[in-house]
Amino acid sequence: MPRPRHTGERRGDEGPKWPSASQCASLLLHVFALTDKSRTKSTRKPLTRAKLSQGMLRELWKRPRLTPEFVQEVSDWLVGAGWVLFYAGRVYGAVRVSAVANWPRVSANPLPSQDREKIAAGNYDYNPHYSLLLPPDHDSGGDDEE
Repeated sequence: MPRPRHTGERRGDEGPKWPSASQCASLLLHVFALTDKSRTKSTRKPLTRAKLSQGMLRELWKRPRLTPEFVQEVSDWLVGAGWVLFYAGRVYGAVRVSAVANWPRVSANPLPSQDREKIAAGNYDYNPHYSLLLPPDHDSGGDDEE
């Protein structure tokens, strides 16, 4: 028996079909491959990260709107191909999974054991840390370097 093909979703009773999540993932990977090919010719550095606008993704995927559920489904397909897709405010980002392996590791060890015990007991005071949730440019006393 032949394997069923991903045929996408119907926009209505008539008209063209929207590409499925797997098809959208493969289109994005194809764009990454084309970008990587032209990039390595000029810089010799492979593509390990990308900034993607919502408009570009809507155009590429032929969708009028990107729902979080659909983007997550595309992301699930991309993980299998070694990429992570995520929403980053007004744009999307994509990172090659292998690139993350070289990032610095962060652990909970800098947090004192007394604080971890308070968190577990449900009586930790989170109030002093809420300012960390503000956008970086809002904090006038912080370090803006990456």
